[in-house]
Amino acid sequence: MGLVRQEVDRAQIPHEAGQWVEIRGLVYGERREAEKALMNEVRTELAEAPDIAVKMAEIRASSPEREEKDPDEAAILGSFYWPTVLRHGLARWSYSGDEAPDGTRLDERTMKFVVRSILELSGVEFPAAAAVGGGEVVDTPTKNSSARSTKR
Repeated sequence: MGLVRQEVDRAQIPHEAGQWVEIRGLVYGERREAEKALMNEVRTELAEAPDIAVKMAEIRASSPEREEKDPDEAAILGSFYWPTVLRHGLARWSYSGDEAPDGTRLDERTMKFVVRSILELSGVEFPAAAAVGGGEVVDTPTKNSSARSTKR
C-alpha cells in the first residue's frame, strides 16, 4: 500500500548529547505545500528586488551549458521551505519548557538535521554520506538507522 507511515520516530540529535526530536514523514500534500511555499517565498523576494531577477537571468543566459548531475544534499534541502517541513513533521522535542515545538527557533545546524530527517522519513533520497551542520560527516537517521531509538 502506498501510504506514508504516520508513526512518530525519535531521532537523537548527533551534535547535542541527550537531545532528541520526535518526527514523522510528510504525506504528498504536505511535501507539495513545502515546495510551493518555497516557490512563493522566492517569487516574493524577486518581486521586491526585480533588479536581482534581471541580473540572475543575464548570468544564466551567458553561462555555458552545465552538465546535468544528481542533486547534492544542499540542492535537495533547498527544494523545500523548511518552516513548512518543520510544521508538519516535527511532533515533539527534548528541549525543556516547550510543549508545542516551534522548529523555526532551532539553530541552523539542528534545523538542517531535523529537516533532512523528516524528508528522509518522507521518502526523499539523499546522497549516501553528506555533511550535516558544521561540515563534518555525521550519522543521520535513515529508515532503518539505530539513531532512531523509539517508535511511538
